[in-house]
Amino acid sequence: KKDKSEPVWSYNLRKNSWREYAETPLPDRVKHLWKYTDPDNFLIESKTAESGHSSEETPASYEGTMLKEGYAGFGYNKPDFSTIALLNPSMIEAGVIFVDLATALTKYADLTGNHLGHLINGKFGKFEAVNTALWNTGIFLYIPDDIVIDEPILFNRMTGDGDTLHRLLVITGRNAGATIIDEYAAGEGEPSSRVNSVVEIFAGDASVIHYAGLQRLPEDGNFYLTQRARLEREAKYYATFGGLGGKISKINTG
Repeated sequence: KKDKSEPVWSYNLRKNSWREYAETPLPDRVKHLWKYTDPDNFLIESKTAESGHSSEETPASYEGTMLKEGYAGFGYNKPDFSTIALLNPSMIEAGVIFVDLATALTKYADLTGNHLGHLINGKFGKFEAVNTALWNTGIFLYIPDDIVIDEPILFNRMTGDGDTLHRLLVITGRNAGATIIDEYAAGEGEPSSRVNSVVEIFAGDASVIHYAGLQRLPEDGNFYLTQRARLEREAKYYATFGGLGGKISKINTG
């Protein structure tokens, strides 16, 4: 299903990825990567997710209240799949872009169209294919040349009612830098769900990116994360992952 505002390239990416998902068998448990994990635990129930649930502009009531002290930005993927993205005004003036991914598809198509799905798409694997086809909540971060964000940016990614398919796209210019804390959780009393997340990071020449992924789902939650980074000349990328909850957690990083 195509939303009226969705670019054709995004719709085609999702459509092709759904076909790949339907045609790709589950991973073979004979292979080492799946020897101790049943892939059935990460299957979605049905084709129910809508691509990129878009949020309205951040309400004025949130400005200056949810941007936590000590952080340059705060991204909140809410349980209803809408997104709030707050950024220090000085970073906005410097040209940093921090919005929900659905908005970025149309508003910043020149950036998203040349990067989204270029590292992880329907051909990557079955679970990456379904994420590319049906992601229902996401964040986009762009940092221009020569901008180093000293304070970390915090992503609070909440589960929804059902399957939650997160997507994160980060693009930096030359000599840029940032620290990203990517936290996955469920609100108190919220039903647990399967979480399928994809993170794509494109680091420009001589840029430095620090990424910390933290999973603290309820004890019955299933978590699957695929992360890839493309580094240009002399760029550096440091990644750390931690799991403090959940029933089953699997991370594919490289």
